[in-house]
Amino acid sequence: AEKGREREDRKKGKGGKNKNGTESNGDAKDSKDDDISFLPKGAVIKITGLGGDVTREDLKEKLGTDFEVDITKEGDIAFVTYQKGEAEAKIRFKTENFGK
Repeated sequence: AEKGREREDRKKGKGGKNKNGTESNGDAKDSKDDDISFLPKGAVIKITGLGGDVTREDLKEKLGTDFEVDITKEGDIAFVTYQKGEAEAKIRFKTENFGK
């Protein structure tokens, strides 16, 4: 019964035991949860100096033609963080060191 309660608490994001087996109240984040070292290195590029009428499709097209990036749905790009008119974009690739 206790394991079932712990499982429900974890689903709700509160209490229970954390990865180390110690009790957690759900309020404070564990230091390992804040660690982003699990992200692949060299997989994100930041493009600045944008704005105006540049779209996500324009960015993908430029990467595809000038840098041989596979821009198909199953291709090299995981996601693009950009909205038309913003000054910068962040593009995350699916593989490590692809953005170098």
